[in-house]
This record gives sequence, structure tokens and C-alpha cells, in this order.
Amino acid sequence: MGKELIAIAFFKDRKLNYYLDSLKKAIVFPCLACGKQADMDIATTRWSCDFCQQKGNLATLITIQVMDAAVNTAIFNPKKEWYAIKRRFNKLSQRHGQEMLVLLKKVEELVKYYEGSK
Repeated sequence: MGKELIAIAFFKDRKLNYYLDSLKKAIVFPCLACGKQADMDIATTRWSCDFCQQKGNLATLITIQVMDAAVNTAIFNPKKEWYAIKRRFNKLSQRHGQEMLVLLKKVEELVKYYEGSK
């Protein structure tokens, strides 16, 4: 857990968007070189960007000059997006009745189906 906390402290200090993906055991963040999504293994702090092929560990990441684009880049966080969608459904159900909650249940079933088919 020690390296993970140091890596998170680095992202917070640089004000970089990131999230912890517990399934992949990785920290997902915008690549400091190109701004696209990069992954860091939480056990080893080895990271790589599939887009620009940059890779290294936390020590090499610290030495990279942070692009302005990386600081302002929002990365897709599926858990955060799912909660936002559910909040919108709940707000819509207050305006439009229980029909929206029925629709939310169907969407949840569909998501669970696709999660199971991975």
C-alpha cells in the first residue's frame, strides 16, 4: 500500500485527474506526455500509455514536464459516470413519475448483463 499512497500524493500535488481502478489494480490518469489515458500498476508504480507508447515508473513520471493539456484533461471514470447517470434518472423520476425508475432498472439490468459478458 505504500507505493500506491506515494503515487496518489504525486497526482494530488500536481493537481492531475486520476482514479483508482480496483479491478485492474491500477491508477488511471492522463498521460503527462500526450494527455491520453495511461495506467499505473499500484504495486510496482510501473505505468504506460498505449497512445504515445511512453512508459516507466513513478520516478520517471516525476521527471516528465507536465503538459498543460494533461492538467486540464478529464479522463473517463466509469464509476463516476454511472453515479451521475443514476442521479439524473432519480431527478427525472421526481418530475416525470415512476416510469423513469422503471427505465433505470432496465438500464441497470442491461449494464449488469454486459459486465457479465466481459
